[in-house]
Amino acid sequence: MANQLFRPDTDDSYNADKQAVLDNYPQYTDQVYAVTVGSETLYRGNFTGDQLLDKIKDVKSSLPNVKVGTADSWNKYQDGTADPVVKGADIV
Repeated sequence: MANQLFRPDTDDSYNADKQAVLDNYPQYTDQVYAVTVGSETLYRGNFTGDQLLDKIKDVKSSLPNVKVGTADSWNKYQDGTADPVVKGADIV
């Protein structure tokens, strides 16, 4: 599996990345602790916090034994943009 983060900027990229994780996860269940959905998607303005949280919840429902969260710029946590994600993701 390529060393990449979910970058859910488009439905096509999101679906392809999600499928790649789902296809490969069974081989690595003892090694995968968490999956990151998005990388600075709030910072770039691709999604609102609620929209990103929906993607995180979607991945979580497909990988119930894996922590799911995101990574973003500190200022998105400070200004409240990431509040829905903070309240709903497993890790940030």
